[in-house]
Amino acid sequence: MTEHEFTVVDAFTDKAFAGNPAAVMVLDRFYDDATLLKIAQEHNLSETAFLVQREHAYYDLRWFTPGGEVPLCGHATLASGFALFTEHGIEAESIRFETKSGTLAVGRKGESYSLDLPANMPKKVENPPSLADAIGTEPLEVLEGQFWLAVLPTEEDVRAVRPNMVAIEALPVPELGITAPGKKTDIVSRLFAPKLGIPEDPFTGSLHAMLVPYWSKKLGKTEITAHQASARGGDASCLLSGDRVFLFGNAVVTMRGTMVF
Repeated sequence: MTEHEFTVVDAFTDKAFAGNPAAVMVLDRFYDDATLLKIAQEHNLSETAFLVQREHAYYDLRWFTPGGEVPLCGHATLASGFALFTEHGIEAESIRFETKSGTLAVGRKGESYSLDLPANMPKKVENPPSLADAIGTEPLEVLEGQFWLAVLPTEEDVRAVRPNMVAIEALPVPELGITAPGKKTDIVSRLFAPKLGIPEDPFTGSLHAMLVPYWSKKLGKTEITAHQASARGGDASCLLSGDRVFLFGNAVVTMRGTMVF
């Protein structure tokens, strides 16, 4: 029987029970995939982040949803950096992570944290006929990157979507995002991933790796404010810099515990 400490961090928020929660576990080594998946299912959060230290402020990082491993997760990376800074006492300007999406980094400046992601400029595709059934409205256009992104006319349209989870799960992509210009922020979005065990994600960093390059070109600026209009809500200031997207936000710890198995 082994014991492992974990921390639950709400990312991209400055208050508890908002933003997107992630469980963060620092391990001596990665267990087999089946065990990591069971741990993620036991946490039953949108993401569990598993870290193994390489050297000071440098870690290998993997992300699991209750449905399986994913190639990129932004909020759990921010949560991992936040936990290492605040719970594990790492002293550094930034912490690097080796992942399936290359080297990522989380930096700290005062009470704000930055997340460095690869930009994922989506390409326009034909509107799939099944998409209107999935979200109950015909999008202005559909984009494809890591997953599909449907562009809607207004923030009200984004908030009004009542997703058909059966139809979304039948789509040939693991995740579906929707977006529009915002009222109080430059852009708003939502994301659905029932295939991964996440009906609606509270805040999605990988989605913003697609949103920021798209809206930067559309709006003619590289600095963008973003709100993900989930029930919990999540906020970030965003910057497009070359082929990288930087997300700036906060995080809070909501739980500390020990898993025994």
